[in-house]
Amino acid sequence: MFSKDSVIDPKETAWFGFYDSDGKTIVSMENQEVFTNDLFGLKTLYDAGKVEFVEINGDHLRFTDADIH
Repeated sequence: MFSKDSVIDPKETAWFGFYDSDGKTIVSMENQEVFTNDLFGLKTLYDAGKVEFVEINGDHLRFTDADIH
């Protein structure tokens, strides 16, 4: 996720988060139906420790080699 993303709204979508029905509150991945019902295996991967959350300080796709090493 890019901390200052100006393209993806909300930026938390990079971590499978999205707006609640109010259009303002962010619902985290762990509270999404696709996660809790393991509709495509994300919960299985998460429970196995195979999901990594990385945040890069900057705007959408603005990163350096140092950010990814």
